[in-house]
Amino acid sequence: VIYPEDEVKNGIVSRRLKIVRNEGRFSEVIWKSRKGGQKYFADATIYAIKNDNNELVGYTSVIRDITGIKNMENTILAEKHFRLRLLNNEKIALALCDETGTITYTNEPAQKVFEITGEALGRFVFTDLFEEHDRLHTEIVNALTGRGAKTLSKYKLAHNGKFLNIQIVPIEELADANVVFAVNEYVEGECEEVRWI
Repeated sequence: VIYPEDEVKNGIVSRRLKIVRNEGRFSEVIWKSRKGGQKYFADATIYAIKNDNNELVGYTSVIRDITGIKNMENTILAEKHFRLRLLNNEKIALALCDETGTITYTNEPAQKVFEITGEALGRFVFTDLFEEHDRLHTEIVNALTGRGAKTLSKYKLAHNGKFLNIQIVPIEELADANVVFAVNEYVEGECEEVRWI
C-alpha cells in the first residue's frame, strides 16, 4: 500500500495526482509508514507516465528513505542550538579551549572574571592564566581522562591574585573546542557546580 487509507479518503492523494497530471510530477518530504507500522522520513516523488502521443497512461512513485539525513540535520540543528545557548550564557563565565589548551572563545562574563579582553585571551593557554599552571594542567588532564575531579577549587590567577573555582566540561558536540572551562570567583567553603541551561 503506497498511500494510507486516510490520505485517500481525505482527498490528499487525488490532489497530488492532479498536480502530477498538470505539471508532470509532484515531490514532497514526509513521514511515511512501512508495512509493519514503522515510521520513516521519505523523499517521495510521483511522476506522470505518458505514451508516445503524450497521453497520461499511469503514474510511478519513487520513494527514498532519508531518515538518516533527517536525523543528521536534527543533530546539527540541536548542536547549533546548544552552542548558541552555551556561548550566550550571561550567568556562567565560559572559556572554550582547543586540544592544545589554547583559548578559542570566551563569553563576556569570562572576560570580566579574567579581566582580559576576548581578543587578548585568544593568545593564552588556559592554564597559563594561573599561578600553579603545572598542577592545574595535571588536574585537568586527570579530569578529562576520568581519573580526577571535574570541579577544581581555589586556583589563583597569575595577573591579579583573584581565586577562582573551575568546572571542567568535556564537550564533544563543539567542532572547534575540546573542553569548556566554566569559572566563578572562589568563596571560602563554597564550590558551585555548573548548571547547564
